[in-house]
Amino acid sequence: IHEQARPRARDLTEADISPPAHQDSNEYQDRSTRREMRRQVRRSRLRRGLRRLALVLLAVLLLLFAGGVVYSLTAPKEIAGVASPAVGPPPAPPSAPSPDASSPEGSSKEASSQKPVPPVDMAKLQKDLKEITSRHGGYYGVAVYDPASGKTATLNADEIFTAASIGKLPALISLYRFANRGQVSLEDKVSIQQSDYQPGTGILQLQPVGYTVTLRRCAYLMINESDNTGWEMLHRYLGRDNIEAETYAIGARSTGYWIPNTTTPNDILLMLKKISDPSFTTEAMSSEMLTAMTNTVNEDRIPGPLPKDVRVAHKFGSYGDSFGDAGIVFYKAPDGSSKRYYLVVLSGGTSEYEARETIQELSLATYEAIARPSK
Repeated sequence: IHEQARPRARDLTEADISPPAHQDSNEYQDRSTRREMRRQVRRSRLRRGLRRLALVLLAVLLLLFAGGVVYSLTAPKEIAGVASPAVGPPPAPPSAPSPDASSPEGSSKEASSQKPVPPVDMAKLQKDLKEITSRHGGYYGVAVYDPASGKTATLNADEIFTAASIGKLPALISLYRFANRGQVSLEDKVSIQQSDYQPGTGILQLQPVGYTVTLRRCAYLMINESDNTGWEMLHRYLGRDNIEAETYAIGARSTGYWIPNTTTPNDILLMLKKISDPSFTTEAMSSEMLTAMTNTVNEDRIPGPLPKDVRVAHKFGSYGDSFGDAGIVFYKAPDGSSKRYYLVVLSGGTSEYEARETIQELSLATYEAIARPSK
């Protein structure tokens, strides 16, 4: 029915747009005028709508700009971070190791008053390092340094290894350097953000978003408990570029901070020297860093075979098939003087059990060669 009632479509002709013969021409003109007026009204409304839209967009942009300015002025320090440290032209590569000025044995006046002790046979220790590692699976890099004699013993010390959590040392060093310069305070606060949570070791991953600690406490947990979330918080606060700049400035130029998170035994040895040197930061700051590295949650590598009265400030690391430990061993020499030596062991392509046994053997051999040399 509806199809029958529908008019047939046809092309318009001149007659269709001309006023009908029986229609008054004035009436037709009035209708044309009204149609034109309606078109003008629609165009006017469209223009007003476009103006309103433009004003709304402009207002939104102004609000976003104003909000960004306010946020940049009021952002909390844990997000704003610190200014990039002033790092000039790269310093010259470090020279050959010299006696550690920060240790009592580094003082010629104090050393002259000590009773003579048998000399350290570093050549024999060098052979021992090679022989011990050859008995175990995997590959190893070792660096030993005795500040009293200025002698070293190394094995693949410039080879690249996975740093694992030993790679947290650059963040520790950078924090205390910034604090020493006054760029940050160790009592500044940093809060956990959702992006900070990292699985693995540490207790901060159990805390809620917004949980707040001081930078000092965060650094302590990052080192003593190898807290991965604590490292992420400190890494975010200080900024990767700033940490890399500090690492490069001290001469550790073979270290790939974070990603790829690689380093060499010699670079880690250099970091340990800086941590234990009061002139690098202050005596109190150096002591704080060494305290964080003492009596850690993992004492079964370098400290494992050593006497209980020997203090070891160290940082261990484990990732995949890479395991290591790097520390400063404080001991009493046979003449009663306080001394120290440095030991760094990195490995790859091995199991944790195998690496632990190897590191313990290397640690004991180094202790016997330096702290208890044969007459």
